[in-house]
Amino acid sequence: MPNHFYLEDSSGGSHGTFFFGKGDVKSNLNPKSILSLKKYVRSSVFYDKTKKLNDEKIADFFSNYFVFFVKTIDKKVEYIQVKSSFEIE
Repeated sequence: MPNHFYLEDSSGGSHGTFFFGKGDVKSNLNPKSILSLKKYVRSSVFYDKTKKLNDEKIADFFSNYFVFFVKTIDKKVEYIQVKSSFEIE
């Protein structure tokens, strides 16, 4: 889906899928630190006993934060604001 960012660890299927929806693009932010989403998610409690990502739980968690993806093109940095979402197919 355009303007949707899915995690490769998402369990998907009939139980629902977690994704980030694309929002505004900014270029004038000055973050104190930038975290790796992949490392953060994989080192967290968002996995269930079958080692699948709990999509609903992670969507609820990220809904409490402002999340930006960082994209660098030709030394120009863009910050893409994203919103956590959960949908059942």
